[in-house]
Amino acid sequence: MEKIIASYLVQKNECSLPGIGHFKITTKSAQLDIANKKLFPPTDEIIFKEDEVHLRKDLVSYVSLQKKIHENDAAEQINNWCQQSKSKMDLGEKIYFESIGSLQKNAAGNIFFHK
Repeated sequence: MEKIIASYLVQKNECSLPGIGHFKITTKSAQLDIANKKLFPPTDEIIFKEDEVHLRKDLVSYVSLQKKIHENDAAEQINNWCQQSKSKMDLGEKIYFESIGSLQKNAAGNIFFHK
């Protein structure tokens, strides 16, 4: 499921995971370092916010198409994955998203994203 979620996030620039939070990709503009005569290109930044969010239909449709399953089954699989992932993070484990980063709980019990 992690691969599908990462793929969805990259394509749609945002993704809401119930019980976990919301990802959003923003583009930071190019930076000019006049003193060193350098120009740095625009970069993408992934922002994660731990919120109570609801499962969105477009994510369900995407998972349904990727796995070639009915949308009801896709919604159930996403919700189950979110619950299992939250339980893993409660135990101190990381959730890895290929080529994106990982989610983990910190000492205070808050979920944070590490690129």
